[in-house]
Amino acid sequence: MAAFERGRVRIGRSVPLAGKLVEEIGNVRGDGRCEGSSHDDLAFALALAVWKAEMGEVGHQGGGRLL
Repeated sequence: MAAFERGRVRIGRSVPLAGKLVEEIGNVRGDGRCEGSSHDDLAFALALAVWKAEMGEVGHQGGGRLL
């Protein structure tokens, strides 16, 4: 995920399932397929949220944060 790689998305340690999310992001290839694990729902949910935020269509955005 480009936003993750550019440092636009940071995942705090207190985020529930943070470790699982980071693992899933690491398994997503450039073509959108998932390696090693058949689970990618967290990674793609985050990707959709980031996309909507970058479009300026998500709730409150302050200081580069969603909600």
